[in-house]
Amino acid sequence: MLELRSLSCRYGAVQAVSEANLRVDAGEIVTLIGANGAGKSTTLKAIAGLVRPEFGDILFEGTSIARMPAHQIAAAGISLVPEGRAIFANLSVLENLEMGGYLRKPAEIRSGLEHVFALFPRLQERLQQNSGTLSGGEQQMLAIGRALMAKPRLLLLDEPSLGIAPLLVKAIYAGIDAINREGVTVLVVEQNAHLALKHSRRAYVLETGRIVMEGPSAELANEPRVKEAYLGEG
Repeated sequence: MLELRSLSCRYGAVQAVSEANLRVDAGEIVTLIGANGAGKSTTLKAIAGLVRPEFGDILFEGTSIARMPAHQIAAAGISLVPEGRAIFANLSVLENLEMGGYLRKPAEIRSGLEHVFALFPRLQERLQQNSGTLSGGEQQMLAIGRALMAKPRLLLLDEPSLGIAPLLVKAIYAGIDAINREGVTVLVVEQNAHLALKHSRRAYVLETGRIVMEGPSAELANEPRVKEAYLGEG
């Protein structure tokens, strides 16, 4: 479904991603782990069209999207849940969700809302509440729900567990697993390597902009280098 070919991105003099090769097959949950500043968020932003690659290519279902504007990438079936959630804090929960469905017809918006509420019942309970007053975990649920309103085939998640209470992290990842079972392919960036490897099929390790390891998540979880650097073991 998704393939990065020698993807390179920079911010001025800073090389953020260097010749990254990565693939995500339809129906998978794939994770990209690495330390803060490794280039994980830049990789997702490049896929979503928010960062223009310096070199390389990005293929989605066989079509290059590396030079495509972000709104066309969203319309093609890719939704990004950004780090920090980036909800519209001055709008209600319902208004945020409706913003996510701006490409959809009214009937699709209604069915999309029902789907989101089935995954995250808390959002229905807070439908008219100002989004800025939600807890961090509830805001993350809202950010994921807003992305789902666009009916993506590929969902990009940037640090979904960051700054969230453990109980709500569990609920969020239960939702991610459910989304995947429904047929949505997921690429997730996580600093919490334990969580990322537990909930994914395959994984890539990014260090200073370069992919240095890849393989089945269960195997990487037992790699001594991964244990020491990312799992706090060894």
